[in-house]
Amino acid sequence: MLIRAEEESNDLKEYRAKYYEADKRAGILEEKLKSNKINEVMFGVGVGVGCATIGLAPYFWDNTGKGPIVLTVGLALVLGATYGRISFK
Repeated sequence: MLIRAEEESNDLKEYRAKYYEADKRAGILEEKLKSNKINEVMFGVGVGVGCATIGLAPYFWDNTGKGPIVLTVGLALVLGATYGRISFK
């Protein structure tokens, strides 16, 4: 019985190593998923605020004459968010 128990113990040592390797991989994948969520939020906010700014550009163009500045800021936000999404994937 002692010999059989030692053999089982040796077999289980392999599973322990595999468990720690799988646990490490799971941690790495969770971090990647977290960064993807941050990237998606950044993209959504950048595009949303940028498009809203572009939509308000005609108002500022007519009333204050600062339409080109508002349009440029809106385009910069949209392009920056798009570049950020592409580069951080």
